[in-house]
Amino acid sequence: LKRFQISAHILSHDIRLSSTIKTVVALDQAPAEKEAEELLQPVITLVMTRNLGEGCFYDIDSVEVRELSQVN
Repeated sequence: LKRFQISAHILSHDIRLSSTIKTVVALDQAPAEKEAEELLQPVITLVMTRNLGEGCFYDIDSVEVRELSQVN
């Protein structure tokens, strides 16, 4: 498995949130954009809940996937 960092920009006008979110996952290959967005969902839920925006609308853009270097 390889480690990938997935990051994106999240924007919610309802709670005045504009932030970068990210997570690290271990996969066989780099995820497609749709899969990357799905893998970010737990982070999105956490950020929205923490900012009292549970159930509010939000947009995700600038999704990036980057393979992390191996540590020997």
